[in-house]
Formats: sequence, structure tokens, C-alpha cells
Amino acid sequence: MKTGFVDLQVNGWMGTDFAAAGLTVDRVKEITRELISRGTVAFCPTLITANQEIYRSNLAVISEAKRDPAVGGHILGIHMEGPFISPKPGAIGAHPQQYVLEPDPDAFDQFQEWASGNIKIMTLAPEQPGAVKLIRHLVKRGVQVSLGHHLATDDDLQRAVDAGARLHTHV
Repeated sequence: MKTGFVDLQVNGWMGTDFAAAGLTVDRVKEITRELISRGTVAFCPTLITANQEIYRSNLAVISEAKRDPAVGGHILGIHMEGPFISPKPGAIGAHPQQYVLEPDPDAFDQFQEWASGNIKIMTLAPEQPGAVKLIRHLVKRGVQVSLGHHLATDDDLQRAVDAGARLHTHV
């Protein structure tokens, strides 16, 4: 692999949103080739909070693109920024509130199944009920936990770090 930038959060590129309907394997490959040509040699396609049908479709599409020998090595894994974030103003940002979920290991396991095990980073709000349990679940499965889109207290943050959170989205 050539020298270049690594981007852990790419929500989309060239008019394509990884969390929008209609994402195709060819489009993910095209985006990957374009990023490489501009100096980003590895990245994590990122899906923000979305409905279940988008997750089911787009996680599978990105995972299929990752299997392509020509571009797959440049896709480090999927970053899910949500849906386990705070639904409150000041934290939610551009995420659609109607699709925010409380932290749930079973829901994550379903997402990971749709992604063929390719979810590598999960951004969540540590103050949400069940967040610490989910953080431990994710860490045991080798997923990096990033804290973001939250209104956490210092105590919430400490509990999340103690449970295994190591990254922060949107510092």
C-alpha cells in the first residue's frame, strides 16, 4: 500500500452518502478509487443514524465492496456513527431523531451480521441507558468504541472509558 492519509470517518463522497438509499457496490468502489487517487489510502465508510432498511442494504453493499481485491484493502471497516446516540438538541446534529435507538447489544449484533463482521468503529453516547453494557459487548467483539453525539457528564465519560471506549468522534 502506498503512503497517504487514513480517514476513520468518511460519511460520503462525490454526491454519495453512505447512509442514503440506492448505494451500490460499484459506487463504493468508485469512491474508494477516487479517495486513493487524492491521497487517502485507507478509510472507514461511515453510516450515520438511519432506518433499518438502509442499514440492512448499505452495510451489505459496503461489505461486498470490501471483498474486491482491487479496492477492499483500502476499506478498513465500517464506522457506524449512531444509531445509539443522544436524541437531544445539542448532541444529535444532523442525525434523524426518529431513528435514534437506545444502546442494545442485540441490535448491534444484527447490524454486524448484515455487515458480515465489518463494523470496526461504533460512535455512541455514553450517557444513554445501556451504553456501558453495549461498550463492553463491542470491545469483546473487537469493535473500537468512539464517544460522540452526546451530552455526557465527566462520570459518564469515565464509566465509558473504564468499559473500553478509546476514541471520540467530533472533538
